[in-house]
Amino acid sequence: MKLLLHYLKAYRLILFRQHACPRGALLWAYTRLLVQAHWAGKRGSRHSGTQSILLFGKRLYFTSYIFLLYQFEEIFVLDCYRAKTAGEKRFIVDGGSHIGVSVLFFITAYPTASVLAFEPDPQAFHLLQLFVQQNKLHQVQLVNAALAATAGTVSFYAHEELGRLDAGTFTASAQTVALTVPTVQLSTYLTQPVDVLKLDIEGAEVPVIAELVASQKISDIGELVLEFHPAINGEPAPFLSLLEQEGFQATSTTSADLYENTTDYLLHFTRR
Repeated sequence: MKLLLHYLKAYRLILFRQHACPRGALLWAYTRLLVQAHWAGKRGSRHSGTQSILLFGKRLYFTSYIFLLYQFEEIFVLDCYRAKTAGEKRFIVDGGSHIGVSVLFFITAYPTASVLAFEPDPQAFHLLQLFVQQNKLHQVQLVNAALAATAGTVSFYAHEELGRLDAGTFTASAQTVALTVPTVQLSTYLTQPVDVLKLDIEGAEVPVIAELVASQKISDIGELVLEFHPAINGEPAPFLSLLEQEGFQATSTTSADLYENTTDYLLHFTRR
């Protein structure tokens, strides 16, 4: 019953809230995902290696229906990355693309935009690369590296269960495996104005933004949406102040409309 109520809440959000993606296509994609996820569950194949599903006319590759469904709800149903400013989007930077659900959102919501996507996890990047190559997404450029304040290498703590979304450079635990991955500075990739910069990089958001400010590339960013991690970065007040000094104003959102007892929240910054 609790699961049914959750799905009903999701359908209500799709039907009665404004979304960046067409409502009919969103409704069909969510229904298709639910049906296939529960059918796979009945067959006992929710975790059975690489699988694929057709969503919004694109084939997406994944290993877990459970985590794919969570990502789809967060990104598409809650519409968490929808731009708050009007106008055509030409260039979007996606930091922390994982298997490509956020990339799918951006190319669906903003079909004229090119996307620069960063993902350090080798397993996730393999599926992200497969998604881009198989769908011939020539407007998407991929970088297999972690965003950081300096270029080099860093220990990245990945999960054997690929669908987990909290892998990162600050998330060591008994359930993770340490890998060495390359790091890059975002500023070195910004050669044109960025309409939307999205960061979901598990605690590295503060040093990455600080590097953009130090390099003065922050002036190229029109709009910024990120997941802030207070357990890693502390209270957000200094971070908010830094971006306010650069001409941004902030709003915050949570996933409480769909999930109970959530502590995650997004910070969305637009130019004043």
